[in-house]
Amino acid sequence: MRTKPYDYQEKIAQDIVNSGDYAKALLMKMGTGKTITSLRVFELLWEQEKVNKLFVVCLKCKIDDWKNDIENEFAYPPEYEVINFESVWRTKRAEYYKQFVDDKTMIIIDESHKIKSANSKVTKYLLDIYNQTKYKLILTGTPQSNQYIDYYPQMRFINAKDYDVPYRMWENIYVRKELVAEYGPWHYEIAGYNYEDVLNKGITEKSYYHDYESNYGKPIDIYTDIEHSKASIKFQKDRVFRDPDTERCNDVIADTQMSLRTYMRQSCSGFIREYDIECPKETWLKDFLEIEPGRIVIFVNFIRELEKVEQICKDAKRPVGVYYGARKDLEPFKNNENGIAIVNYQSGAVGINDLCISNIGIFYGPPDGDYILFQQARSRLDRIGQKKQPIFYYLQTKGSVEKAIYAALKKGENFDSKMFDLWLENQK
Repeated sequence: MRTKPYDYQEKIAQDIVNSGDYAKALLMKMGTGKTITSLRVFELLWEQEKVNKLFVVCLKCKIDDWKNDIENEFAYPPEYEVINFESVWRTKRAEYYKQFVDDKTMIIIDESHKIKSANSKVTKYLLDIYNQTKYKLILTGTPQSNQYIDYYPQMRFINAKDYDVPYRMWENIYVRKELVAEYGPWHYEIAGYNYEDVLNKGITEKSYYHDYESNYGKPIDIYTDIEHSKASIKFQKDRVFRDPDTERCNDVIADTQMSLRTYMRQSCSGFIREYDIECPKETWLKDFLEIEPGRIVIFVNFIRELEKVEQICKDAKRPVGVYYGARKDLEPFKNNENGIAIVNYQSGAVGINDLCISNIGIFYGPPDGDYILFQQARSRLDRIGQKKQPIFYYLQTKGSVEKAIYAALKKGENFDSKMFDLWLENQK
């Protein structure tokens, strides 16, 4: 490999190869170099002629990165395939990859938390081919949300003890359920787990852990309360937005839980669908830009939200780079010490390594309750290459669903529809 691994990366790779058990989990915090570590494992096994092909399953946005790394790291690249989770199981490709993987192929599952659902099509496909080779690595920095059930497909893929059994059998032995009637008709919910020491041991025996080490200590988290605008409060109460110019009230009506949740989050950032409204967050951001002259990364959810934040930054005479599906240009941010990067969660929370030249992160609003996405966004700044202590500002509008979302994320939980319903009940 052209890149020399860090000492801890080399040690992990050597330990895996020397152990004789080549199916392992790299539970390494984002930013600690899971890609380089896994490619080093492959290289060591390749040198011993144990493997000759590489099969990588990853996020769609990471396909080109993996291909480039494989091509650039090896003077004579091996035979390889890289495919995303959404496509690997589809009929024509599925059959081809099933033929491609043999007993001398190393499989790497990047961001393996994407196969945490035992019933998804991608999980079922990967568990259909998992025993075609003994050379398997799963890579993730966020493997679960405090639930062993999220670990099950990942640990089964690497043949972990007490996980490598059919799902129903594993569930019957280890999962405790209770019958509840809350939030609808009677149904079963997970109440806990049996034999947690056994489940922990199964994970520990298969896993290598590495946290990001910084000379500047852990990130500083600052949760900042923002006032609610009158228009947002009224919409939260009435669930109908009346355009003040036309007096039409049928344009924006929150008649489903999904629309209500979306519009409430939008209203905290100064708009409801196509209508702009007053937004106290904008005043906070304008003031912050006056006192913070260095590089800043701002995470946003919606395109209109991004546009409004971008205009504020431009009005402050700051160089602005943006990163979302249709626009990916961070050069103004990277080339200027006072540059600002505005990053959409879905597009940029994974796979961008350039953001750590800043240590200031502003979460203009929380992601829509996704704990893993939240942690991935944080790790864009809290990673190898960071030279200062990261400082994160979380803007949360008073009396809004944003505070409830952050409360769940701080506990390592996803903010789901049940939590949203409970929050709505408490607002009455």
